[in-house]
Amino acid sequence: MAFSETRASRTVLDGVCPIKIVLAEDCYAGDCLGISGGTWVLSASTDSEQPLVVAGTDGVIGDTITAYLMAVVEFTANGATTIGEVIALHDDGYLVAAGGGLPDVGFTTTLTQAILCPSAASIDTART
Repeated sequence: MAFSETRASRTVLDGVCPIKIVLAEDCYAGDCLGISGGTWVLSASTDSEQPLVVAGTDGVIGDTITAYLMAVVEFTANGATTIGEVIALHDDGYLVAAGGGLPDVGFTTTLTQAILCPSAASIDTART
């Protein structure tokens, strides 16, 4: 079984380049967020909601939270995890093994941690 996880609040251990954003949709810490219609929403694997930042905390619509361009995130895997495995963003906001036309958003650094850099997904135009 390839890497996958259940979308839930993750622990953000560290982040780079913090910014303050106002949410237009609920999110969990560690979610990849993008812009749709000029507002910050949970990213999808579609071109209209490309992943750009990582939520630093849980939040609900209207909250101002800190988000990061890159973050170290702790997760709970549902399948086999390999250190160095490239991970992608699924439509429902959870992380899965790369491939299948989904945007790559990071890679695993341990069996329970990953570095997420979702803005790099816009560079992954081949969606490998």
